[in-house]
Amino acid sequence: MEGVPRAAIIAEVSRKMTEFTAALQERAKTHIKDHLVMVKEQSLVNEMVSKGVVAVHWCGNRECADRLEEIADASVLGTEVRTDLIDQSQGNCIICGKPGSVVTLIGRSY
Repeated sequence: MEGVPRAAIIAEVSRKMTEFTAALQERAKTHIKDHLVMVKEQSLVNEMVSKGVVAVHWCGNRECADRLEEIADASVLGTEVRTDLIDQSQGNCIICGKPGSVVTLIGRSY
């Protein structure tokens, strides 16, 4: 263990906390990248949701959400996804094919 002069303790603790925070944030971002995937085909939803959280285009219709939850054996977790880790472009609903859908997250909560 390295020694720190008494006068430098506050600065050293602050530096270490900054390092720790940066490492923790990078680890979290890597975890999210590894467990969040955009899916564009119904047939892949269940398989991919078993590995993490799935993002799909959804029209906002309750019947499509119900069908999506049935196919995935998981829940719609939310919309208005704000991340650069997945494609935010407009797309067609993965269930009914209607255009102008929003990106929606689907996953299993434990």
